[in-house]
Amino acid sequence: MYTADDLILWMRCRRQFQEKSAPDAVRLYSAREEERVKWIGLSARRLDILMDPPDDDRSPDEVIDRTRSCLARKSSVGRGILDAGGVAVPVDSMEFSSRSEGWNCTLYRAANGVRGVYHLEAALVTLAMIRNELPIAGIYLRFLDKEYVRADALEPGALFRESNLTKRAGKLVDQVRDGMETLLSDEPVPDDYRCAQACRLCEPKPNLDRYNVLTLHKGIDLGRKLMDNGISDIREIPPETRLSAGQKVQIEAVRTGEVIVQERGLGRFLDAVEFPAYFLDFEAFSSSIPPFPGLKPYEHTPSIASIHVSDSFEAPVRHHTFALATEKDARAEFFRWITGIIGERGSIVVFNRNFESAMLRQLGRAAGEDATAEVIIRRIVDLMTPFQSFFVYHPDQRGKTSLKRLLPAYTGTGYAAGTVSDGMEANLSFTRLFDQYVSRRTGLEAEAALRAEQCGKKIEPGVAPDSLEQIVNYCATDSMGMVHLLRALVRLHERSREPVVN
Repeated sequence: MYTADDLILWMRCRRQFQEKSAPDAVRLYSAREEERVKWIGLSARRLDILMDPPDDDRSPDEVIDRTRSCLARKSSVGRGILDAGGVAVPVDSMEFSSRSEGWNCTLYRAANGVRGVYHLEAALVTLAMIRNELPIAGIYLRFLDKEYVRADALEPGALFRESNLTKRAGKLVDQVRDGMETLLSDEPVPDDYRCAQACRLCEPKPNLDRYNVLTLHKGIDLGRKLMDNGISDIREIPPETRLSAGQKVQIEAVRTGEVIVQERGLGRFLDAVEFPAYFLDFEAFSSSIPPFPGLKPYEHTPSIASIHVSDSFEAPVRHHTFALATEKDARAEFFRWITGIIGERGSIVVFNRNFESAMLRQLGRAAGEDATAEVIIRRIVDLMTPFQSFFVYHPDQRGKTSLKRLLPAYTGTGYAAGTVSDGMEANLSFTRLFDQYVSRRTGLEAEAALRAEQCGKKIEPGVAPDSLEQIVNYCATDSMGMVHLLRALVRLHERSREPVVN
């Protein structure tokens, strides 16, 4: 029997349905958060029967039979499954309304808004209800209120918003029915099939070397138009084409094969760096359920900081790290550690001022030192600035300004294999470590953390989360990478000032 996820994936892209590759960090994180949200939401309701915890070994057919038996007695059911005629359709909660003489069906989703795919899922529930001859009172979506701010204790009743999807779902029933019929027919996917989303399988990216027009900085639409006109090489773009100033710099670098340096702009940036300089990088984690007071759903909270300290552009560096304790809210301690390292003078060098400033403000708020946080933020020098302003451009950037693209191009350094590979993976790893501790407590959040952990183990059995040490090392690579990058900018500026010898 197919699942509802199978059908939705089939309807969105048949090629992805066929491939069903191993889940990446984003998909695993999403599945864990959805499990967490469902448990919190359902536990806050008074249901007669709550079925199918994530570690349950019962088959879908067994759950379907039990769901049908409960509904026949008009018992309210959580985590039931209905058979839509070859597709097992989960319904997070079903409650009978004697007033409407029908069932109110509710879906819980770990999102802070209504997405198009949720309308398809609601339509599939509608189809399953029709197939089982169950009267419908309403089909509802409960999702996270993005404005909810956690107090000391979690308030499940205030955490959710609700949207009535009944009418929209009814209009999509025929579309879902047609999709299910094609899925069950086992028809092969035609070789020329392309999904409406033009996803990575249906429209695979070509080899994006430095010459490809699709690498134009913030110019994917222009790149596609040029490709449609038979122009795939940046060096062949017609001179009358409207381009941004940054794109013109990019094209010049690609044509010459040289790093472009705007001496005056880069010089102003370097002059703004005051020593001692503190190269600061945060790793943060986020959860659908705010873990600490003052946070909103999915609001990032810093988990690790790495600070490299240097007394001049070429001086040896000193390294300091801090990891947030999983057993308590230690953000106030975290903030005091930072202020103890950075003192009252010197630049705070970061890569992405907005994110790092938000982390500092949150830590300062938790410590009751908002004003101190603002003073620190005024000392920030953003290493993104010379790249976003195109004071420098390396042809191997291929239109991007991320550290992962800049470090190998300018310094020859990068990220070691076998460690945490990106911020999303670091987020997932710390969330898992945090959940493992929280799940050993008692109460609703402990149960939700346990369910999230069990969900992750079902998806990736036997895969342990990255250790705290690995996440710390990843964070340290970023802060040390900024040291290398700033030194590379100094050398480029000095070289640009050298007289040209004919």
